[in-house]
Amino acid sequence: MSEGIAQNDVEGVLSYMYHLENLPAFSDVEELRWKTLIGNDGERIGTIESIERNEDTERVEFMQVGRGGFLGFGAERFLVPVTAIVNVDEKHVSIDRPLRNLDGVPEYDYERAHDPDYCAGIRAWWCAPVTVPETP
Repeated sequence: MSEGIAQNDVEGVLSYMYHLENLPAFSDVEELRWKTLIGNDGERIGTIESIERNEDTERVEFMQVGRGGFLGFGAERFLVPVTAIVNVDEKHVSIDRPLRNLDGVPEYDYERAHDPDYCAGIRAWWCAPVTVPETP
């Protein structure tokens, strides 16, 4: 096996900060609040407004993101799984998707935030194959 292939394998494994089998505790990700969420295309997606944890496991599963609106009013809100995070710096959190692939992202429903079926639907949307629109 060549070193190039081995290096690619390592990069593939390390590309995500959090894996489903090892979700972070709330205290480990609280510093993500109010950072800007960036897509893998470098485009601004929104602002991380809160961290949502699974009440049964006490582990963080989602970040609530707001985009648009004015001073928080009229903003579109949706959940992003922490497993989508690929990088965190002082001001930004980067995820594995470009902004253009977030059309149709399910809206955040505060009333159902801890409903297992709702959360399963959110996870399923994010796990669906990403289709990249063709560029003319």
